[in-house]
Amino acid sequence: MKTLLEYNKPWLAGFLDGEGCFVACYTSDKNFCVSLSINLRADDINILKMISSTFGNIGNIHEYSSEYVSKFDKTHRNAVAMFKISNISMLYENVITLLDEYPLLSKKRKDYIIWRRIIELLYQTKHKKFSRNKVKEEIIELVDKLHKIKKYQEI
Repeated sequence: MKTLLEYNKPWLAGFLDGEGCFVACYTSDKNFCVSLSINLRADDINILKMISSTFGNIGNIHEYSSEYVSKFDKTHRNAVAMFKISNISMLYENVITLLDEYPLLSKKRKDYIIWRRIIELLYQTKHKKFSRNKVKEEIIELVDKLHKIKKYQEI
């Protein structure tokens, strides 16, 4: 019998292609943070719950009121719900596995390829501080590259 994930894989990959956000950053002391996030209007929280369930409930869902959202973005007036996975192992074992099987088709694929390499390096060195130090500069370069291509440019 097929699981919910097996039925939803192609749909979820397409949804991530449209609504997913591949995040990577580093702090001033060169610690890394990575995540996959999806932001929707709060009245679509059922979609985020289904996505969380499809991934085996490995992420977190947060709701933000319209008052809270408008403090940071005056153009948004609706409450927002966000699904986020930030565990490196979960990203590597679940998200990358899914998106390697069902590749992204939009220009977001460029983001994904860079983000995927960052996740790989962090996953491979997650318990090896010495190894992580050896790839730290490569990860920083990849994070910077990801930030550059994510900036929209006028045509």
